[in-house]
Amino acid sequence: MSLGIILVHGYTGSNQDLQPLANELISIVEDGSVINLALPGHNSETPPQFTEEEFIEAIQSSIDF
Repeated sequence: MSLGIILVHGYTGSNQDLQPLANELISIVEDGSVINLALPGHNSETPPQFTEEEFIEAIQSSIDF
């Protein structure tokens, strides 16, 4: 089993908030084992409507990757 790290930002945050941490982890562990997940709808100015199923699906897809 290989090491895997999935970073999930807070609800009103963005995956870019965690990019410095992601970069540091990538420099330590093998390439491809760090995922800085962007939750659905979090690339806009306003927070998206909370849709539990979409968020769970996005996180599960990252785990399955």
